[in-house]
Amino acid sequence: FESFLKGMGGLVFLYLAGKTLLEWRHARAGEEPEAQSAPRTLLQAVAVNIVNPGPYLGWSLILGPLTLEAWAESPAHAAALIGSFYVTMVVSLGLFILLVGTTTRLGPRMRHHLLLVSSLALAGIAAYSLWSAFS
Repeated sequence: FESFLKGMGGLVFLYLAGKTLLEWRHARAGEEPEAQSAPRTLLQAVAVNIVNPGPYLGWSLILGPLTLEAWAESPAHAAALIGSFYVTMVVSLGLFILLVGTTTRLGPRMRHHLLLVSSLALAGIAAYSLWSAFS
């Protein structure tokens, strides 16, 4: 099942890399970027997260057993573990979103370069996911 999830995740990342590369090419040609609707972007984010094996592996191999150990000591310890994990995740993602949101102030030239870097990073993640799914 892990290999299946990695393969599906690799395909989703490959799709997103191609889409980002097309956006980079359009920006390079001086065309205005196509505005994406919030529901479409949300659906893309959901698709990436559903096929991402990280949460499944994290909960089954690390957080699940740690939560059970903490529960054996005290339910409050288990609640503190889960609560601190999710607070850390939400704060980290919030800071990342704020950082990415500031890229609009860098100008179109820098945005153009960031699109290329993003496309290459997504392609690298896709290649790694597909390689690990089939190896």
